[in-house]
Amino acid sequence: MEQKNLLLAIVLSVAIMLGWQLYLSETMPPPEHSDKSGSSPKAPSNAEIPKPPTAPNASGQSSLSAPNQPLVTSKLIANKILEAAPRVKIVSPRVTGSISLVGARFDDLTLEDYRETIEPDSPRVSLLKPFGTDNSYYSYYGWISEDTEVPPVDATWTADGRELTPETPVTLTWSSR
Repeated sequence: MEQKNLLLAIVLSVAIMLGWQLYLSETMPPPEHSDKSGSSPKAPSNAEIPKPPTAPNASGQSSLSAPNQPLVTSKLIANKILEAAPRVKIVSPRVTGSISLVGARFDDLTLEDYRETIEPDSPRVSLLKPFGTDNSYYSYYGWISEDTEVPPVDATWTADGRELTPETPVTLTWSSR
């Protein structure tokens, strides 16, 4: 009797799996196939990758990097992006980072008391990373108004201080003139 029940359970399980596969093959669209050479999916073109807003240097050119010159490491990319725009430093005992004055983006914030692993020389935990870096994550606020001119995404803001600390607040302002 036990063998009969075991055999019945196996047959029912196989029937359910086959039925599920038939159901999925009829309801799901076929997967998109890449080119016939079997290569990996096409990487997005440069036109499809958004560029971070950067402040122009004295010659009017972006100071991020020259075209067709890849940067070696993600740290180098992050440093170039952080240097590309004027910034307000954030300095406190537990949090450090900066605010980009181009677009007033909060895009560089690191926890000083926490590390990525338990190793003492492990990198500190980064909550916010600039646009254009690996795993970028930033905070941006914008406005919409039909009656009033509002700051564009790449507007350069001014700050009443160079460093934000617990004792010295900083106010960001934008003028349409």
